[in-house]
Amino acid sequence: MNQTHGNKVKIIETNNNFNRVNCDAMLTKKNSLALCVLTADCIPILIYEKYNKIIGCIHAGWKGALNEIIENTLEKLKEMGGNQKNLIVSIGPCISKENYEVKNDFYLEFSKKSKNSEQFFSKNNKNTFNFDLRAFVNSKFKNFNIQKIDNILIDSFSNENEYFSFRRASKLGQQDYGRCISVIKKI
Repeated sequence: MNQTHGNKVKIIETNNNFNRVNCDAMLTKKNSLALCVLTADCIPILIYEKYNKIIGCIHAGWKGALNEIIENTLEKLKEMGGNQKNLIVSIGPCISKENYEVKNDFYLEFSKKSKNSEQFFSKNNKNTFNFDLRAFVNSKFKNFNIQKIDNILIDSFSNENEYFSFRRASKLGQQDYGRCISVIKKI
């Protein structure tokens, strides 16, 4: 998957021989395919629809989440015959609210596009905001009454020996920041 920080979802039906698909979420019913997502502060989301045997992965950064990557994925799941009530969702490690400082223009842009988004921001002592990406993403699934959500509450920014972080690397002036891979496959 060539992740674009967008809202496109692809249904994968065959092995694409390492040709990367431009999207931020993939779904499949095929047993032989593994789906993966790369992250370095954004949220890796793995989903499993247990009755129709559909698996999926979602790359959810703030842009994709704001522009409905989760909603689009759930719509595609429905098109495949899946039922959101049967979903098991795993929301992986990502940057924590404490380490996700954003400027006022980010807050204003976000507030214009998302109703009730104030609850995901807190003003800090630097006169900027901290954004809770994890809470925002969780609210998206809860809006669809999805009950089985597992959160891996690990901060990618502060766990430098275990997780890659774009924001941490940027603060340290590092050129490359690596990626974590999250994989789902039916066996």
